[in-house]
Amino acid sequence: MIISMDLKDLINSEIIDVSSQGLNPLTPIANENYYEIAIDLINSINIVDIYKLGITQESELVDSIISIREKNLEELYNEINKRSKDEKAGHIRDALIGLKNRIRLLQSGFSLKTNIDFNRIINKNSIIDLSKIANEDLKTIIAELILRKILRCMIINTLMRESRKYNLACILSSQLIYDFDQAIIGNAGTKLFMMNDSEKDIDSIINITGCEILRQVLPSLKQFEAVLIRKQEIEELMKTTRGKLYPTITLLIASLKPYFKEEELKNIKREIKEIRIEEKEKNEEEIFFKIKEEIIKNKIIPIDKARRIKIEDLKALSNIENISKEEEERLRELGLIRLIGRKITLTHSGVEILKVIRVYRN
Repeated sequence: MIISMDLKDLINSEIIDVSSQGLNPLTPIANENYYEIAIDLINSINIVDIYKLGITQESELVDSIISIREKNLEELYNEINKRSKDEKAGHIRDALIGLKNRIRLLQSGFSLKTNIDFNRIINKNSIIDLSKIANEDLKTIIAELILRKILRCMIINTLMRESRKYNLACILSSQLIYDFDQAIIGNAGTKLFMMNDSEKDIDSIINITGCEILRQVLPSLKQFEAVLIRKQEIEELMKTTRGKLYPTITLLIASLKPYFKEEELKNIKREIKEIRIEEKEKNEEEIFFKIKEEIIKNKIIPIDKARRIKIEDLKALSNIENISKEEEERLRELGLIRLIGRKITLTHSGVEILKVIRVYRN
């Protein structure tokens, strides 16, 4: 992108009209992950003082971007709007409403899809036209985000071009070959292609490699197998006329060893599961003690009975339709339920405690 240029360069520049070509701020441009996308958007919003986000808003924005299925501002707005309606804490709800208003502003300048080719911006004289965006603050945010996207593209392109000089190795991976632009693909010394049965993906791979036989090979690969093609083989293939004459090359099918042995993987899964169970139990204990403190503080039942309440009693009270005989006797002893005929109903104290449980559980 050229900031200062003479008249000749200016005439030969390509004009990128952001309004007509479209830019979705949640679309990966340089293979960045959605956390990085969120950080770029936060930093771009924060450049305008009146729209600067608070810590809670930044955290909610990152979490919302990662959690939505369709990555666009319309879905992001709906997600934040839902969170603001569901949120019980007043200060968090206010933060979400403020965040929602900022996303509404962004919707007037950004699009659902990105049609701008950032690789062309980097490699050609380009003028980025923001003149059709009336709001000056929004114009500033969009310009900042575009500059951040360009910087990300330049870093990866430069790394792929120059890493060999410094004896560095660079590994990029994705499920989709078209996540990478031609400059990155062209500078990759070795390419690994794993099992793929998508016609669109295979067509893209053949266009890059010139190797038509991959149409039969890629769908038939087994788990952990990959076709390995080196840069010099691709260059040789590209010299020929596709479909007529091909040089004789040997395709290498590599068997990739899993990082973990199966038994080690089972252990890891078990450890993760155990840790999650421990965290859940710890959270339940914290909630239980808060509920118990509230019961004692508000004198919902006599203190001697309140001190005898266990976590199992609160769980049983929340599901009295399915309690055992033993649980029924204990809740009756605590004065939380009573029998009317054969039907179990909550006492006034039981109703009040159930209200406290719902507040803390939600």
